[in-house]
Amino acid sequence: MDILCSRACVLASYSIFVVRQYLDGEDDSGRKYVKPLSFSPQTVPLFLEGPVRYMKVAEGIDAQRAVYQSVKTSEMYDDKLGMVKICAPLDGMSFEVGRMMAFAPGWLENESIWLHMSYKFYLQLLRGGLYDEFFAEMATGLVAFMDPEVYGRSPLESSSFLASSAHPDPSIHGQGFLARLSGSTAEFLSMWNFMMLGAAPFQVNESSGDLELTLKPVIPGDWFDAQGEVSFSFMGHTPVVYHNPTGVDTWNAALTATNLVIQLKDGTTQHVQGGTVPAPYADLARSGGVSQIDIFYEADEKDASA
Repeated sequence: MDILCSRACVLASYSIFVVRQYLDGEDDSGRKYVKPLSFSPQTVPLFLEGPVRYMKVAEGIDAQRAVYQSVKTSEMYDDKLGMVKICAPLDGMSFEVGRMMAFAPGWLENESIWLHMSYKFYLQLLRGGLYDEFFAEMATGLVAFMDPEVYGRSPLESSSFLASSAHPDPSIHGQGFLARLSGSTAEFLSMWNFMMLGAAPFQVNESSGDLELTLKPVIPGDWFDAQGEVSFSFMGHTPVVYHNPTGVDTWNAALTATNLVIQLKDGTTQHVQGGTVPAPYADLARSGGVSQIDIFYEADEKDASA
């Protein structure tokens, strides 16, 4: 990883190669030309794109955490807002790098909180298994948890970008601009699906060849209500209720799915030990033949508190 990473495991997204030596002349047709002989590389200030792309291929949770920690301690992290900027300060960059240089710092593509990109970063935390880090970042970086008075619009509405604390006008720090319901919403839905379902809910049993359904939610214990329940709509048509009376984070190894209840649309009920919906009920759940699934969890209190 040391070979692939620069600046303490934060990949540089872009580089400039400046011509240092060249020849100029004329060809046989009288056309002038310049022939580069040598280049000198120059790294452009860090952009969030680099570490996000790298986290997709980094192997192991330690590698994922190293990238996360490096991003958080880099100039891309906005300590005032608790959010991740699209890039580090672009001081000294030429207008040749693009239109981003036309904007004030903290605005649009120049060091702002580009919501689509920061959401990509949060999604990679989930996929990499950094659940504690993910929920810590969500508390300040997800629109749903932002102060509407600061955000300047409904917390149900995404923005193209937020003015970061790099902007020269402190009164707009954290304010969202340009309503956007495309990229950031798609990333949020991916996060939501991962939190509610896990990475791959459907599997094929290698022995029998049957389709099975195993839901592995990533939900903090304090998100469960007073009855110890969280519910959602599976595939848009089937209510699923998680029962977690102990209030333990669902990714805690001490928490186990002990049994589940499958209510079929024909009025019958199936009780299953463990946390996997077997055949033929997994296929029925996918096709809409199940009216509700209840999954019950128990925790080893000793292990949960360790």
